[in-house]
Amino acid sequence: MKTKMKYQFVITYFILSALTHYSQAQQWTGSPDVNGQIERTGNIRTNGLSFGSYGTSLVGDSAPYMISSPPNGENHDLMLFGNSTATLNLRLFDGDFKLGPYTTPNAILYNSGNAFFNGNVGIGVSQPGAKLEVNGNINVGSPNSVVLGYGATLNFLGASLNGDPLWISRYNNSANKSELRLNLGDDFGQQEDMFTIGTHHWNGGEWKPHFSVHASGKVGIGTTNPTQKLTVNGTVYSTEVKVDVNAGTGPDYVFEPTYQLPSLIEIENYIKANKHLPEVPSAKEMETNGINLSEMNMLLLKKVEELTLHLIEQQKEIEMLKTKIK
Repeated sequence: MKTKMKYQFVITYFILSALTHYSQAQQWTGSPDVNGQIERTGNIRTNGLSFGSYGTSLVGDSAPYMISSPPNGENHDLMLFGNSTATLNLRLFDGDFKLGPYTTPNAILYNSGNAFFNGNVGIGVSQPGAKLEVNGNINVGSPNSVVLGYGATLNFLGASLNGDPLWISRYNNSANKSELRLNLGDDFGQQEDMFTIGTHHWNGGEWKPHFSVHASGKVGIGTTNPTQKLTVNGTVYSTEVKVDVNAGTGPDYVFEPTYQLPSLIEIENYIKANKHLPEVPSAKEMETNGINLSEMNMLLLKKVEELTLHLIEQQKEIEMLKTKIK
């Protein structure tokens, strides 16, 4: 009986020793203490994994190195956290990469190649103030385009070399190419903001503004200093020009019986003294101040009507003389 128990004890001791040795061989190299290194050729499955000191790393010896949730798990999530306030929730599901809270992720990279961001995105900006803020150039290759929805706004931040204007242009680096440039700002020494369209030639050419709209509402063509609602520096060709006439400015009052028609003697004396018709500006005045088309046309029409009245009176005198001669 004692011999049998002795054999059982030896066998039990042998089995326990083998299991302990096998367990150590599957987990550690060297002595089985907390400073050891886990080394295993198969999978490691655990309900919790804790890293000790700052700078601890988790490194794989072969590619690809994978960290995954259980294959039969309903939610394929990976959460990285430092403490209760430093949490990064990564969710991988059906090829989609989700970042943020489980139910309302802030960023999603879809397997289709599309992306979703709930907050603001900054490129070259650490604190973006809009859904997308870019500090730098944006190139859109042909034949692509930038599409804005109805009522949307495209804002440009920053400034050009002179500190204010914004240029929207067809950019070309070739030596003999030109560009059509849209300029926003108070460039050219202006005292107010304006929108300007002009051209620029890369081969030693200068920026030439052709059309400008000022904040005051004045428009200039061929000039950046309009003095009126529309100032044109050059010739205007048109098939028709219509000018509104204010009430009461039409010279039909010349034909009223109460109108004092100046005599031809009075007109002659005025011409001798001033070298131009009464009420008509002199050549020097017209060269200095220009003319108002509406006022000038009404004035010339008045002179024609006065001249017509003088011709009528002269014709009456001629008819009277003919009668006397007969």
